[in-house]
Amino acid sequence: MQKTDKIAILGYGTEGVALYEYLNAHGFKDITICDQKESLEDAEGKGGKVPKVKLRLGKNYLKNLSDFDVVFRSPGVKYLDLEIQKAKKVGVEISSATKLFFEKCPCKIIGVTGTKGKGTTATLITKILENADNGGKKNSIFLGGNIGVPAIEFLDKLNKNSIVILELSSFQMQDLEMSPHIAVILNTTSDHMDYHKNVAEYLKAKEAIVKYQKTGDYAIFNKDYPYNKKYAKLTKAKKIFISAKDVKKKFGDIKIALPGPHNLENVAPAVAVCEILKVPKNRMIKTLETWHGLEHRLEFVEEISGVKYYNDSFSTNPPSTIAAIKSFPENNMILIAGGSEKFSDFTELGKEIVAQKNLKIVILIGQMADRIEEAILKAEKKYGEKKSGKSFEKSARILLLIRRDNFDDAVFEAYIRAKTGWVVAMSPAAASFDMFKNYKERGKKFKEIVRSFR
Repeated sequence: MQKTDKIAILGYGTEGVALYEYLNAHGFKDITICDQKESLEDAEGKGGKVPKVKLRLGKNYLKNLSDFDVVFRSPGVKYLDLEIQKAKKVGVEISSATKLFFEKCPCKIIGVTGTKGKGTTATLITKILENADNGGKKNSIFLGGNIGVPAIEFLDKLNKNSIVILELSSFQMQDLEMSPHIAVILNTTSDHMDYHKNVAEYLKAKEAIVKYQKTGDYAIFNKDYPYNKKYAKLTKAKKIFISAKDVKKKFGDIKIALPGPHNLENVAPAVAVCEILKVPKNRMIKTLETWHGLEHRLEFVEEISGVKYYNDSFSTNPPSTIAAIKSFPENNMILIAGGSEKFSDFTELGKEIVAQKNLKIVILIGQMADRIEEAILKAEKKYGEKKSGKSFEKSARILLLIRRDNFDDAVFEAYIRAKTGWVVAMSPAAASFDMFKNYKERGKKFKEIVRSFR
Protein backbone atom coordinates (compact mmCIF):
# COMPACT_ATOMS: atom_id res chain seq x y z
CA MET A 1 0.00 0.00 0.00
CA GLN A 2 1.45 3.34 -1.13
CA LYS A 3 0.79 6.71 0.52
CA THR A 4 -0.51 7.98 -2.81
CA ASP A 5 -3.16 5.23 -3.02
CA LYS A 6 -6.83 6.11 -3.04
CA ILE A 7 -8.22 4.51 0.12
CA ALA A 8 -11.79 3.79 1.18
CA ILE A 9 -12.87 2.97 4.74
CA LEU A 10 -16.18 1.10 4.72
CA GLY A 11 -18.04 1.77 7.96
CA TYR A 12 -17.19 4.57 10.39
CA GLY A 13 -17.91 2.94 13.72
CA THR A 14 -15.37 2.38 16.49
CA GLU A 15 -12.92 0.44 14.31
CA GLY A 16 -13.38 2.72 11.29
CA VAL A 17 -12.56 5.76 13.43
CA ALA A 18 -9.41 4.10 14.83
CA LEU A 19 -8.31 3.01 11.35
CA TYR A 20 -8.76 6.50 9.92
CA GLU A 21 -6.68 8.01 12.73
CA TYR A 22 -3.89 5.46 12.17
CA LEU A 23 -3.77 5.99 8.40
CA ASN A 24 -3.94 9.77 8.73
CA ALA A 25 -1.11 9.77 11.28
CA HIS A 26 1.03 7.71 8.91
CA GLY A 27 0.68 10.07 5.99
CA PHE A 28 -2.18 8.54 4.02
CA LYS A 29 -4.26 11.51 2.93
CA ASP A 30 -6.44 10.37 0.01
CA ILE A 31 -9.08 8.73 2.21
CA THR A 32 -12.81 8.42 1.58
CA ILE A 33 -15.17 7.33 4.34
CA CYS A 34 -18.10 5.25 3.09
CA ASP A 35 -20.99 4.60 5.46
CA GLN A 36 -24.65 3.66 5.16
CA LYS A 37 -25.58 6.46 7.58
CA GLU A 38 -26.85 9.64 5.95
CA SER A 39 -24.76 11.68 8.39
CA LEU A 40 -21.65 11.01 10.47
CA GLU A 41 -22.43 13.61 13.13
CA ASP A 42 -22.99 10.73 15.56
CA ALA A 43 -19.70 9.09 14.60
CA GLU A 44 -19.11 6.44 17.26
CA GLY A 45 -16.34 7.26 19.69
CA LYS A 46 -15.67 10.72 18.25
CA GLY A 47 -18.30 12.81 19.99
CA GLY A 48 -19.72 13.98 16.68
CA LYS A 49 -16.33 15.12 15.31
CA VAL A 50 -16.07 14.15 11.64
CA PRO A 51 -12.72 14.35 9.80
CA LYS A 52 -12.39 16.64 6.80
CA VAL A 53 -12.17 13.93 4.16
CA LYS A 54 -14.28 12.79 1.23
CA LEU A 55 -17.52 11.07 2.17
CA ARG A 56 -19.84 8.57 0.49
CA LEU A 57 -22.91 8.24 2.64
CA GLY A 58 -26.29 6.58 2.39
CA LYS A 59 -27.69 3.38 0.95
CA ASN A 60 -25.37 3.37 -2.11
CA TYR A 61 -22.17 3.69 -0.08
CA LEU A 62 -20.77 0.44 -1.53
CA LYS A 63 -21.21 1.45 -5.16
CA ASN A 64 -18.22 2.07 -7.47
CA LEU A 65 -15.56 0.67 -5.13
CA SER A 66 -13.41 0.19 -8.24
CA ASP A 67 -12.62 3.93 -7.91
CA PHE A 68 -10.17 3.03 -5.13
CA ASP A 69 -6.80 1.28 -4.89
CA VAL A 70 -7.38 -0.10 -1.38
CA VAL A 71 -10.68 -0.74 0.39
CA PHE A 72 -10.74 -1.35 4.16
CA ARG A 73 -13.94 -3.00 5.31
CA SER A 74 -15.16 -2.80 8.90
CA PRO A 75 -16.26 -6.10 10.51
CA GLY A 76 -19.93 -5.27 10.01
CA VAL A 77 -19.48 -5.04 6.23
CA LYS A 78 -19.63 -8.51 4.70
CA TYR A 79 -16.48 -9.61 2.90
CA LEU A 80 -18.60 -11.62 0.47
CA ASP A 81 -20.82 -8.66 -0.41
CA LEU A 82 -21.29 -8.52 -4.18
CA GLU A 83 -19.92 -4.97 -4.50
CA ILE A 84 -16.75 -5.85 -2.57
CA GLN A 85 -16.18 -8.97 -4.65
CA LYS A 86 -16.70 -6.98 -7.88
CA ALA A 87 -14.02 -4.53 -6.78
CA LYS A 88 -11.66 -7.37 -5.87
CA LYS A 89 -12.07 -8.92 -9.33
CA VAL A 90 -10.86 -5.73 -11.03
CA GLY A 91 -7.75 -5.54 -8.86
CA VAL A 92 -8.79 -3.45 -5.86
CA GLU A 93 -6.97 -4.56 -2.70
CA ILE A 94 -9.54 -5.57 -0.06
CA SER A 95 -8.20 -5.20 3.45
CA SER A 96 -9.32 -4.52 7.02
CA ALA A 97 -7.95 -3.03 10.21
CA THR A 98 -7.34 -6.59 11.46
CA LYS A 99 -5.33 -7.54 8.36
CA LEU A 100 -3.28 -4.36 8.59
CA PHE A 101 -2.59 -5.00 12.27
CA PHE A 102 -1.33 -8.54 11.59
CA GLU A 103 0.92 -7.25 8.79
CA LYS A 104 2.47 -4.48 10.92
CA CYS A 105 2.51 -6.02 14.42
CA PRO A 106 6.14 -6.36 15.66
CA CYS A 107 5.39 -8.86 18.44
CA LYS A 108 3.74 -12.21 19.01
CA ILE A 109 -0.05 -12.37 18.94
CA ILE A 110 -2.33 -14.60 20.99
CA GLY A 111 -5.63 -14.99 19.13
CA VAL A 112 -8.84 -16.33 20.67
CA THR A 113 -11.99 -17.32 18.80
CA GLY A 114 -15.10 -19.42 19.39
CA THR A 115 -18.85 -19.13 19.34
CA LYS A 116 -19.05 -18.07 22.98
CA GLY A 117 -16.55 -17.25 25.72
CA LYS A 118 -13.82 -15.67 23.60
CA GLY A 119 -14.06 -12.27 25.31
CA THR A 120 -13.88 -13.84 28.76
CA THR A 121 -10.98 -16.12 27.77
CA ALA A 122 -8.99 -13.33 26.11
CA THR A 123 -9.48 -11.05 29.11
CA LEU A 124 -8.62 -13.82 31.59
CA ILE A 125 -5.34 -14.46 29.74
CA THR A 126 -4.60 -10.74 29.94
CA LYS A 127 -5.40 -10.56 33.67
CA ILE A 128 -3.20 -13.57 34.47
CA LEU A 129 -0.28 -12.15 32.49
CA GLU A 130 -0.65 -8.76 34.16
CA ASN A 131 -0.75 -10.33 37.63
CA ALA A 132 2.23 -12.55 36.82
CA ASP A 133 4.27 -9.64 35.62
CA ASN A 134 4.99 -7.94 38.97
CA GLY A 135 4.58 -4.59 37.22
CA GLY A 136 7.66 -5.03 35.04
CA LYS A 137 6.06 -5.39 31.61
CA LYS A 138 2.46 -4.55 32.40
CA ASN A 139 2.50 -1.68 29.92
CA SER A 140 3.54 -4.13 27.19
CA ILE A 141 0.47 -6.37 27.50
CA PHE A 142 -2.36 -5.30 25.20
CA LEU A 143 -5.90 -6.63 24.81
CA GLY A 144 -8.01 -5.77 21.78
CA GLY A 145 -9.68 -6.98 18.62
CA ASN A 146 -13.37 -7.65 19.02
CA ILE A 147 -13.22 -6.56 22.67
CA GLY A 148 -12.14 -3.30 24.24
CA VAL A 149 -10.24 -0.99 21.93
CA PRO A 150 -9.55 -1.79 18.25
CA ALA A 151 -6.07 -3.30 17.97
CA ILE A 152 -5.01 -0.74 15.36
CA GLU A 153 -5.39 1.90 18.09
CA PHE A 154 -2.37 0.59 20.03
CA LEU A 155 -0.25 -0.64 17.10
CA ASP A 156 2.26 2.22 17.37
CA LYS A 157 2.81 1.47 21.08
CA LEU A 158 4.08 -2.07 20.44
CA ASN A 159 7.64 -3.38 20.35
CA LYS A 160 9.12 -6.84 19.85
CA ASN A 161 8.75 -7.67 23.56
CA SER A 162 5.07 -6.73 23.79
CA ILE A 163 2.33 -9.35 24.08
CA VAL A 164 -0.96 -8.85 22.24
CA ILE A 165 -4.13 -10.77 23.05
CA LEU A 166 -6.86 -10.49 20.41
CA GLU A 167 -10.45 -11.65 20.54
CA LEU A 168 -11.17 -12.52 16.91
CA SER A 169 -14.65 -12.83 15.43
CA SER A 170 -15.70 -14.62 12.27
CA PHE A 171 -16.32 -11.18 10.72
CA GLN A 172 -12.69 -10.18 11.25
CA MET A 173 -11.13 -13.44 10.06
CA GLN A 174 -13.12 -14.15 6.92
CA ASP A 175 -10.45 -12.59 4.68
CA LEU A 176 -7.47 -12.83 7.05
CA GLU A 177 -4.35 -14.45 5.55
CA MET A 178 -2.13 -14.58 8.65
CA SER A 179 -2.45 -16.49 11.92
CA PRO A 180 -1.41 -15.69 15.50
CA HIS A 181 1.58 -17.28 17.24
CA ILE A 182 -0.77 -18.88 19.77
CA ALA A 183 -4.26 -19.68 18.48
CA VAL A 184 -7.12 -20.64 20.79
CA ILE A 185 -10.30 -22.18 19.41
CA LEU A 186 -13.01 -22.60 22.02
CA ASN A 187 -16.45 -24.02 21.27
CA THR A 188 -17.62 -24.10 17.66
CA THR A 189 -21.37 -24.26 17.11
CA SER A 190 -23.23 -21.59 15.15
CA ASP A 191 -23.89 -17.87 15.49
CA HIS A 192 -24.41 -14.75 13.41
CA MET A 193 -26.76 -16.42 10.97
CA ASP A 194 -27.96 -12.90 10.16
CA TYR A 195 -24.47 -12.24 8.75
CA HIS A 196 -23.31 -15.57 7.33
CA LYS A 197 -25.41 -17.36 4.73
CA ASN A 198 -25.11 -20.70 6.57
CA VAL A 199 -23.27 -22.54 9.36
CA ALA A 200 -20.62 -23.84 6.94
CA GLU A 201 -19.64 -20.30 5.96
CA TYR A 202 -19.48 -19.26 9.62
CA LEU A 203 -17.22 -22.17 10.59
CA LYS A 204 -14.99 -21.70 7.55
CA ALA A 205 -14.53 -18.03 8.41
CA LYS A 206 -12.70 -19.07 11.59
CA GLU A 207 -10.13 -21.24 9.77
CA ALA A 208 -7.64 -18.38 9.40
CA ILE A 209 -6.77 -18.45 13.09
CA VAL A 210 -4.78 -21.67 12.50
CA LYS A 211 -4.50 -22.01 8.71
CA TYR A 212 -1.36 -19.89 8.31
CA GLN A 213 0.51 -20.99 11.42
CA LYS A 214 4.06 -22.29 11.17
CA THR A 215 6.19 -24.81 13.02
CA GLY A 216 7.01 -23.19 16.35
CA ASP A 217 3.51 -21.78 16.78
CA TYR A 218 0.85 -23.24 19.10
CA ALA A 219 -2.80 -24.15 18.54
CA ILE A 220 -5.08 -24.85 21.50
CA PHE A 221 -8.34 -26.70 20.88
CA ASN A 222 -11.27 -27.60 23.12
CA LYS A 223 -11.47 -31.33 22.46
CA ASP A 224 -15.08 -31.51 23.66
CA TYR A 225 -16.27 -29.93 20.38
CA PRO A 226 -15.93 -32.40 17.48
CA TYR A 227 -15.61 -29.77 14.74
CA ASN A 228 -12.31 -28.61 16.26
CA LYS A 229 -10.69 -31.77 14.87
CA LYS A 230 -11.19 -30.30 11.39
CA TYR A 231 -9.45 -27.09 12.41
CA ALA A 232 -6.59 -29.10 13.92
CA LYS A 233 -5.86 -30.65 10.51
CA LEU A 234 -5.22 -27.20 9.03
CA THR A 235 -2.29 -26.14 11.20
CA LYS A 236 1.45 -26.84 11.27
CA ALA A 237 1.62 -25.61 14.85
CA LYS A 238 2.06 -27.71 17.96
CA LYS A 239 -1.45 -28.89 18.89
CA ILE A 240 -2.69 -28.80 22.48
CA PHE A 241 -6.09 -30.33 23.26
CA ILE A 242 -7.81 -29.17 26.43
CA SER A 243 -11.09 -29.72 28.26
CA ALA A 244 -13.02 -28.07 31.08
CA LYS A 245 -12.29 -31.24 33.08
CA ASP A 246 -8.57 -30.37 33.06
CA VAL A 247 -9.02 -27.46 35.46
CA LYS A 248 -9.87 -29.58 38.50
CA LYS A 249 -6.99 -31.96 37.69
CA LYS A 250 -4.51 -29.07 37.61
CA PHE A 251 -5.81 -26.94 40.47
CA GLY A 252 -7.83 -29.22 42.73
CA ASP A 253 -10.58 -27.54 44.74
CA ILE A 254 -9.62 -23.88 44.37
CA LYS A 255 -12.61 -21.53 44.29
CA ILE A 256 -12.77 -20.01 40.82
CA ALA A 257 -14.43 -16.59 40.91
CA LEU A 258 -16.04 -16.86 37.46
CA PRO A 259 -19.65 -18.07 37.93
CA GLY A 260 -21.04 -21.22 36.33
CA PRO A 261 -19.49 -24.52 35.20
CA HIS A 262 -19.42 -23.29 31.59
CA ASN A 263 -16.66 -20.86 32.54
CA LEU A 264 -14.29 -23.79 33.03
CA GLU A 265 -14.26 -23.90 29.22
CA ASN A 266 -12.72 -20.43 29.37
CA VAL A 267 -10.35 -21.15 32.24
CA ALA A 268 -8.80 -24.27 30.66
CA PRO A 269 -7.47 -22.61 27.46
CA ALA A 270 -6.36 -19.51 29.38
CA VAL A 271 -4.29 -21.75 31.64
CA ALA A 272 -2.87 -23.59 28.60
CA VAL A 273 -1.75 -20.29 27.05
CA CYS A 274 -0.14 -19.16 30.28
CA GLU A 275 1.67 -22.49 30.65
CA ILE A 276 3.19 -21.95 27.19
CA LEU A 277 4.35 -18.53 28.43
CA LYS A 278 5.73 -20.15 31.61
CA VAL A 279 3.53 -18.28 34.08
CA PRO A 280 3.95 -19.74 37.61
CA LYS A 281 0.98 -21.76 38.84
CA ASN A 282 0.54 -19.66 41.98
CA ARG A 283 0.16 -16.53 39.84
CA MET A 284 -2.56 -18.18 37.79
CA ILE A 285 -4.40 -19.23 40.96
CA LYS A 286 -4.32 -15.66 42.28
CA THR A 287 -6.20 -14.41 39.21
CA LEU A 288 -8.59 -17.36 39.00
CA GLU A 289 -9.68 -16.81 42.60
CA THR A 290 -10.22 -13.06 42.29
CA TRP A 291 -11.38 -12.14 38.77
CA HIS A 292 -15.18 -12.24 38.48
CA GLY A 293 -15.52 -11.75 34.74
CA LEU A 294 -16.60 -9.15 32.22
CA GLU A 295 -19.47 -6.71 32.39
CA HIS A 296 -22.67 -8.08 30.82
CA ARG A 297 -21.36 -11.70 30.91
CA LEU A 298 -23.38 -13.34 33.68
CA GLU A 299 -22.43 -10.33 35.77
CA PHE A 300 -23.66 -10.29 39.37
CA VAL A 301 -25.64 -7.09 39.89
CA GLU A 302 -27.29 -7.05 43.32
CA GLU A 303 -28.83 -9.20 46.02
CA ILE A 304 -32.19 -7.70 47.02
CA SER A 305 -34.45 -9.34 49.61
CA GLY A 306 -32.47 -12.56 49.26
CA VAL A 307 -32.78 -12.64 45.45
CA LYS A 308 -29.62 -12.47 43.30
CA TYR A 309 -29.80 -10.68 39.94
CA TYR A 310 -27.45 -11.44 37.04
CA ASN A 311 -26.91 -9.39 33.90
CA ASP A 312 -26.07 -11.65 30.94
CA SER A 313 -26.93 -9.15 28.18
CA PHE A 314 -23.96 -10.30 26.09
CA SER A 315 -25.82 -13.57 25.60
CA THR A 316 -27.10 -13.01 22.08
CA ASN A 317 -27.32 -16.67 21.07
CA PRO A 318 -28.96 -19.81 22.51
CA PRO A 319 -25.76 -21.64 23.62
CA SER A 320 -24.76 -18.83 25.97
CA THR A 321 -28.23 -18.70 27.51
CA ILE A 322 -28.15 -22.48 27.95
CA ALA A 323 -24.87 -22.01 29.83
CA ALA A 324 -26.50 -19.35 32.01
CA ILE A 325 -29.47 -21.48 33.06
CA LYS A 326 -27.10 -24.34 33.94
CA SER A 327 -25.01 -22.08 36.17
CA PHE A 328 -27.30 -22.09 39.23
CA PRO A 329 -28.42 -25.71 39.78
CA GLU A 330 -28.99 -25.16 43.50
CA ASN A 331 -31.24 -22.10 43.12
CA ASN A 332 -34.75 -21.67 41.82
CA MET A 333 -34.53 -19.36 38.85
CA ILE A 334 -36.37 -16.82 36.69
CA LEU A 335 -35.10 -16.29 33.15
CA ILE A 336 -35.75 -13.13 31.12
CA ALA A 337 -35.16 -13.89 27.43
CA GLY A 338 -35.91 -12.54 23.98
CA GLY A 339 -34.81 -9.75 21.69
CA SER A 340 -34.19 -9.18 18.00
CA GLU A 341 -33.49 -11.57 15.14
CA LYS A 342 -30.16 -13.32 14.53
CA PHE A 343 -31.68 -16.32 12.73
CA SER A 344 -30.73 -18.59 15.60
CA ASP A 345 -32.17 -22.06 16.16
CA PHE A 346 -33.90 -22.17 19.56
CA THR A 347 -34.56 -25.94 19.57
CA GLU A 348 -31.82 -26.83 22.06
CA LEU A 349 -32.69 -23.87 24.27
CA GLY A 350 -36.28 -25.11 24.44
CA LYS A 351 -35.08 -28.56 25.50
CA GLU A 352 -32.82 -27.17 28.22
CA ILE A 353 -35.53 -24.88 29.60
CA VAL A 354 -37.83 -27.89 29.94
CA ALA A 355 -35.05 -30.04 31.42
CA GLN A 356 -33.87 -27.59 34.10
CA LYS A 357 -36.17 -28.33 37.03
CA ASN A 358 -34.95 -25.36 39.05
CA LEU A 359 -36.07 -22.96 36.28
CA LYS A 360 -39.49 -21.86 37.51
CA ILE A 361 -40.46 -18.87 35.35
CA VAL A 362 -39.50 -17.71 31.85
CA ILE A 363 -40.40 -14.13 30.94
CA LEU A 364 -40.28 -13.52 27.18
CA ILE A 365 -39.90 -10.19 25.42
CA GLY A 366 -39.09 -8.78 22.00
CA GLN A 367 -39.28 -10.03 18.43
CA MET A 368 -38.00 -13.51 19.32
CA ALA A 369 -40.58 -14.17 22.05
CA ASP A 370 -42.82 -16.15 19.68
CA ARG A 371 -40.00 -18.34 18.41
CA ILE A 372 -38.58 -19.06 21.86
CA GLU A 373 -42.05 -19.88 23.19
CA GLU A 374 -42.64 -22.18 20.23
CA ALA A 375 -39.37 -24.01 20.96
CA ILE A 376 -40.38 -24.46 24.62
CA LEU A 377 -43.84 -25.74 23.69
CA LYS A 378 -42.40 -28.23 21.21
CA ALA A 379 -39.83 -29.44 23.72
CA GLU A 380 -42.44 -29.88 26.42
CA LYS A 381 -44.70 -31.78 24.07
CA LYS A 382 -41.86 -34.11 23.12
CA TYR A 383 -40.03 -34.45 26.45
CA GLY A 384 -42.49 -33.31 29.14
CA GLU A 385 -45.06 -35.36 31.00
CA LYS A 386 -48.07 -33.07 31.33
CA LYS A 387 -49.06 -29.78 29.74
CA SER A 388 -51.79 -27.33 30.65
CA GLY A 389 -52.03 -24.11 28.65
CA LYS A 390 -48.78 -22.24 29.07
CA SER A 391 -47.91 -23.79 32.43
CA PHE A 392 -46.00 -27.07 32.32
CA GLU A 393 -46.03 -29.68 35.05
CA LYS A 394 -43.20 -32.18 35.23
CA SER A 395 -43.14 -34.26 38.38
CA ALA A 396 -43.50 -31.66 41.15
CA ARG A 397 -42.24 -28.82 38.98
CA ILE A 398 -44.27 -26.05 37.35
CA LEU A 399 -42.75 -23.89 34.59
CA LEU A 400 -44.61 -20.65 34.02
CA LEU A 401 -44.31 -18.73 30.74
CA ILE A 402 -45.03 -15.02 30.85
CA ARG A 403 -45.02 -12.51 27.98
CA ARG A 404 -44.33 -8.81 28.46
CA ASP A 405 -44.38 -6.04 25.87
CA ASN A 406 -41.50 -3.99 27.19
CA PHE A 407 -38.22 -4.53 28.99
CA ASP A 408 -39.04 -2.56 32.16
CA ASP A 409 -42.22 -4.55 32.74
CA ALA A 410 -40.34 -7.83 32.27
CA VAL A 411 -37.75 -6.96 34.92
CA PHE A 412 -40.44 -5.74 37.33
CA GLU A 413 -42.40 -8.97 36.76
CA ALA A 414 -39.31 -10.95 37.78
CA TYR A 415 -38.89 -8.76 40.86
CA ILE A 416 -42.43 -9.28 42.17
CA ARG A 417 -42.39 -13.04 41.53
CA ALA A 418 -38.91 -13.96 42.81
CA LYS A 419 -38.63 -15.41 46.31
CA THR A 420 -35.81 -15.50 48.82
CA GLY A 421 -32.99 -17.73 47.60
CA TRP A 422 -33.96 -17.39 43.93
CA VAL A 423 -31.84 -16.16 41.03
CA VAL A 424 -33.06 -13.80 38.30
CA ALA A 425 -30.99 -13.91 35.11
CA MET A 426 -31.49 -11.64 32.12
CA SER A 427 -29.94 -13.84 29.44
CA PRO A 428 -31.72 -12.99 26.18
CA ALA A 429 -30.40 -15.55 23.63
CA ALA A 430 -31.07 -12.82 21.07
CA ALA A 431 -29.74 -9.49 19.84
CA SER A 432 -30.87 -6.19 21.36
CA PHE A 433 -31.71 -4.02 18.37
CA ASP A 434 -35.50 -4.20 18.68
CA MET A 435 -35.36 -2.25 21.95
CA PHE A 436 -31.80 -0.96 22.42
CA LYS A 437 -28.79 0.45 20.58
CA ASN A 438 -26.68 -2.56 21.58
CA TYR A 439 -26.23 -5.25 24.25
CA LYS A 440 -24.34 -2.81 26.49
CA GLU A 441 -27.26 -0.41 26.64
CA ARG A 442 -29.60 -3.33 27.41
CA GLY A 443 -27.35 -4.55 30.22
CA LYS A 444 -26.99 -1.10 31.75
CA LYS A 445 -30.76 -0.64 31.67
CA PHE A 446 -31.24 -3.96 33.45
CA LYS A 447 -28.81 -2.96 36.19
CA GLU A 448 -30.45 0.44 36.54
CA ILE A 449 -33.91 -1.12 36.99
CA VAL A 450 -32.68 -3.76 39.44
CA ARG A 451 -30.90 -1.17 41.60
CA SER A 452 -34.08 0.89 41.73
CA PHE A 453 -35.63 -1.99 43.73
CA ARG A 454 -33.32 -1.43 46.71
